[in-house]
Amino acid sequence: MDNQNERRELIADTLKKPIMLLWVMICPQALLAILNVGAWTLVRGDMSAEQMRMSAIIGSFELVIFLIGFAGWLGLKHLKQQIDWKVCIGLLVVHIAYLWLFTAQLWQLLPDGVTVWILQPTQLSYYQFALMMPAIFYAAIRLAGFGWDVNRWMDFGVTLGALIGVPVAWFGFVHLIDALWRHWDVPYLVFVVFFVASTVLVLVAFLRLLLFLYGMLIRLRHGAFVLPLLTGIFAPIGGLLLNIKIPFPYDFQSVHIYVLTVLNGTILLLPLPRKHSLALTVWILRAVMYSFSLYFFVVFLPYLPLSLLAMIAAGAGFLILAPTLLFVVHTRRLIEEGRMLAGRWGATHMIILFLFCLLTLPAGFTGRALIHRTALREAINAVYTPDYRTGVADVNLKQAEWSLRRLRAMKDGLFVPFLTDAYDRIVFDGMVLPDYKMDEIATVLFGKNLEFEKPSNRRMDLWFGGGRERRQRWRNTPPPPRNVRLASINNTTREADGLVKAEIMLTMTNAGTTQAEFVTDINLPEGVLVSGYWLDVEGVKVPGRVFEKRVAMWVYHMIRDATRRDPGLVVFTSDQRLQLRVFPFSAHQERTTGISFLYPAGLDPVIRVGNEEIDLASESEPRVTRVSVGNADWVVVPAGLAREYPRTTRIPYLHFIIDRSADAEDADGDFADRMQAIAHEAGIDAWCMTAANFEFQHVMDSPIADEEIGEMAPAGIDLPFRGSLCPERAIKGALLDLLDKGSQIRVTMVPVFVVIAAEGTELVVQKELSSFRHLVPDMPAYFIDTGEGQLERRDFSDGASTRVEQLPVPEEVIVMRADTSVAVCDAESGGVGVLMGSRGATLEVRDGDEYRAVDAADLLDESRYSRGVRLWEAYRATRYDPATEESERADIVTGCRETGILTPLASYIVVESAAQWEILKRKEGQSLKAHGAMAFDEFMESPEPSVLWFLPVVYMIYRSRRKRRETALNT
Repeated sequence: MDNQNERRELIADTLKKPIMLLWVMICPQALLAILNVGAWTLVRGDMSAEQMRMSAIIGSFELVIFLIGFAGWLGLKHLKQQIDWKVCIGLLVVHIAYLWLFTAQLWQLLPDGVTVWILQPTQLSYYQFALMMPAIFYAAIRLAGFGWDVNRWMDFGVTLGALIGVPVAWFGFVHLIDALWRHWDVPYLVFVVFFVASTVLVLVAFLRLLLFLYGMLIRLRHGAFVLPLLTGIFAPIGGLLLNIKIPFPYDFQSVHIYVLTVLNGTILLLPLPRKHSLALTVWILRAVMYSFSLYFFVVFLPYLPLSLLAMIAAGAGFLILAPTLLFVVHTRRLIEEGRMLAGRWGATHMIILFLFCLLTLPAGFTGRALIHRTALREAINAVYTPDYRTGVADVNLKQAEWSLRRLRAMKDGLFVPFLTDAYDRIVFDGMVLPDYKMDEIATVLFGKNLEFEKPSNRRMDLWFGGGRERRQRWRNTPPPPRNVRLASINNTTREADGLVKAEIMLTMTNAGTTQAEFVTDINLPEGVLVSGYWLDVEGVKVPGRVFEKRVAMWVYHMIRDATRRDPGLVVFTSDQRLQLRVFPFSAHQERTTGISFLYPAGLDPVIRVGNEEIDLASESEPRVTRVSVGNADWVVVPAGLAREYPRTTRIPYLHFIIDRSADAEDADGDFADRMQAIAHEAGIDAWCMTAANFEFQHVMDSPIADEEIGEMAPAGIDLPFRGSLCPERAIKGALLDLLDKGSQIRVTMVPVFVVIAAEGTELVVQKELSSFRHLVPDMPAYFIDTGEGQLERRDFSDGASTRVEQLPVPEEVIVMRADTSVAVCDAESGGVGVLMGSRGATLEVRDGDEYRAVDAADLLDESRYSRGVRLWEAYRATRYDPATEESERADIVTGCRETGILTPLASYIVVESAAQWEILKRKEGQSLKAHGAMAFDEFMESPEPSVLWFLPVVYMIYRSRRKRRETALNT
């Protein structure tokens, strides 16, 4: 036994250099400052003067810490001195003081109404602890490595005694206080200081014991094997087993984590061979796995202050300290072995090699996520942004299925800190693909939902993306009742420069006795643009602002379901249908809101709000208005003139959509007979045919004679049987093909679309035909042959379904032309036509077999209405070619904001607080960068539990005991 006293430093000189202040103090403080400034910028508009004062104090404190670190780094570097124990104590004091100040003031610091989903206190506090703890940990491990002139075994005994004795003493102290607190008022500050000091003592004792054992075991014959066995396998596996019962701070029960833990420990167990090349190989393996040890150390680092409480709580401290144990051993082994190898390979080469190895696992994670992104985007594009003009879907079905299964496994898993957020950013641009869209993609591409494995025993995939503990979906909060009724409607109109600005003001009253929401639909005729919105908020008319549709809907729902404050929303649900939402209404409360419209003079539109019709007639005589849109003219025909113009009845021809889905492979033999029967029943002697599943193929270019149906069907079809039948895609493709072919067939004929589906085939209907309705106003529906002697009619406008006995006769229409381009309008309600002829060409209406000129009023190109029309045409172009929406959405939304004219890609919203306006701006930027099929995280739970909980818990214990004592004294 060694009886000699000796002063031994347990920390390498490298960790004493001033440069360490840059890595553990200055850089984390700079990052924390960026995060905090972003948080305060978000909520500062709602902060009181006292909250602003306190935020300035905390910000100044953080700035002081940064300046102290920077000055200390430069000063020690200039004086060529090391970081000594006095500096480490200073680091502990200032960082712990900051955390205490922030934690004590947090709940009073944030404004009411922002802490639920806009800025979560637990997430904000997590950042403070995560970025303050590097300096605290560094100071603790430096103090743990101080030299002590005592016997080696006395050093070990005192350290072990402190590590065991402090938690035991605390356990006894808690029971003692429980008995004495009723008669002894312990000052709260004394209690907290004592708790913090003892926690630091336990942490320092643990680290010193670890360093002591490392130095002792490494000199023993089998110590190089025992130490990594304990720290690399036994301790982490023990922590994971404990995590089964106590999933703190996260649930890490995954086979991948267990495998990687054993692999990492096994690599640490490998002895370093004497042969240089083999030694380098072993060191490279350890360096590659170092990111695994580093990851868990970083994850658990903010929770080290809880180690004392965790030890008292039935040994859970083992789970918190095990990653620290592994990190320290792994780090020391890499450094010591790296120094030996540097003598042969060179220090610079070893450092470069280490950085390369360190990035290997993150690079694998990133690469796999990018592969997922590509495969998922192909599947999403095939379903939500198809090419209607070619009918071909560029998708690898095997890869798409694999991608969907990986995605579902991830979503059914658990949240993994940092990795899940990184995966979301790479694959989803920080958003999510909702479950119902995943099911829809699987149904469209494969003809049925995929059989996904249900999650059991809380699985997750850490290695390539992890999962989400917070499922991304609409809140489970039930919507409020909708007892609000429309009490009255007032409207005003004002005409100037050939345009009419109208406003309808709605007065709404809650007829119930509980808080309620008002929701109604507003139907608009073509040619009427939405130009403004306001909502009465506590007697003030708050004007609405234009934001991208997804973000506005998400913010409205979050406010309604989480904070119950004052949002109002106006959004298009189809091309001519608005939805108005206002919330909240207290019992019997009355509120007002207003919507503005812009339309050409002489249009005389009728707007329907719910069941109420509002006639917005202008003083001008009915007239046709023409607006230039690029090389085209946008023509608005008012109903009054439409009823006077010559009418045309176009000749119908059948356009059959033939089922080529996976379910139809053995059932297409009777399709020709069914088509023949429908044609005979309808008395239509011309027809076209398109084969369809999620793709489509036009079998012929123009209608042919009825007697050839038996010969042509199903001859000439090359489309394979697969996926689901998506008839609306084929219909859109056929209408666009008709539009592209020229005017003659559109002048004289109109398609009647009939879907011929195999028995048992379930159609995938996406109800997105409203933008195509104006191409066939005389037949704005398609029909599905049920095979039972009846037809199912589905309207283009809203997808409404009804049963009919036979095909209807086409309605009369007005056919107009400019040069060789043709537009078709409803003969009763008029509408909007787009003429692609030369700009300003003579406008004519078809009268029998001839045309006659009609007068049209031209609007100025830079009028607000003209700019709004161009936005609508840009939007409509994205309906014709959905792939362009990804590149055009941001420009269209920006144009809507600049003009105040609403399109279906944008919405009007009113919110109450500055923080809500700010979150709208921030989230809109995220939304515009993401794919249109993505959605926001609707549940918005905090991604990380917070360390700040331990101080409120202590405070609650203190307050409860004090209350019990006061109650006892009073009785």
